[in-house]
Amino acid sequence: MAKVRRFLSTLAALVCFCAAAAAQDVPDAYAKIILTPSDAIGMYEGKWAGTQNVFLPSGRQILNFHVEQNFYWATVENERVLVGSGYLSSAGDRIDTFSSMRDRFTHLEMIVKDSKNTEYAYLGYVIKGAVVWVPRARCLLLDVQNDTFHTRGEFIDLFSENLKFVRQGGYSGALIVKSLLAKKAASAEDASKKAPGRFIFKRGGK
Repeated sequence: MAKVRRFLSTLAALVCFCAAAAAQDVPDAYAKIILTPSDAIGMYEGKWAGTQNVFLPSGRQILNFHVEQNFYWATVENERVLVGSGYLSSAGDRIDTFSSMRDRFTHLEMIVKDSKNTEYAYLGYVIKGAVVWVPRARCLLLDVQNDTFHTRGEFIDLFSENLKFVRQGGYSGALIVKSLLAKKAASAEDASKKAPGRFIFKRGGK
C-alpha cells in the first residue's frame, strides 16, 4: 500500500509539472472535466488534427509537426478497443502512428506501435481532471504525458504535454513535447458540456 501511495504521489507531482509548463499555451477555452477512465476514453474518439512541437529543456524549439489522428471503436479478440491511426508530417517526411486503447475501469491501457512495429505499453490515470500516461514498465517512468480536454465553441481541443528522456543521435537528455489537436464535437450536447469560468488547471491543459 505504501508503494502505491508513493507511486500516485509521483504521478501527482508530474501532473503539476506538466500543467505549469504549459500554462502559457492554452487559449481562452472552457475545460472539460473528466470524472472516470470511461469518460476519458470516450473523449479520445474521433478525428483530430493539429500541431506538435518539440522543445529542449531550455525552451528552444527543435522540431514541429502537423498531426492527424483518428480514434475509432473496433472489436479485437472479442474485446472493445479504441484503435488509433494517424501520422505526423514535417518538411515532406511522414511518420505513421498506430495505437490501441482499453478501458480497465480503474485506469486506461494503451499500446503504441512505432514504424518498426515495436510495441510500447502505457497506463493512463485520471488525476485532477487530466489523463496522465506513464509507461507500464516502472523503470521507464521518465516518459509521462498529461492530456486535458477543453471545449471551444463547436470544437473540442486536446492539449498534451509530454516529458521524456531520450538517447538519439548525439543527444541524451530530456525533451518536452507539446501537442494541440482539435476535433468537431460529435453533437450539440458535447459542445455544451462546459464548466464556465473554470479550468482543470490554471493554464492560461494534456
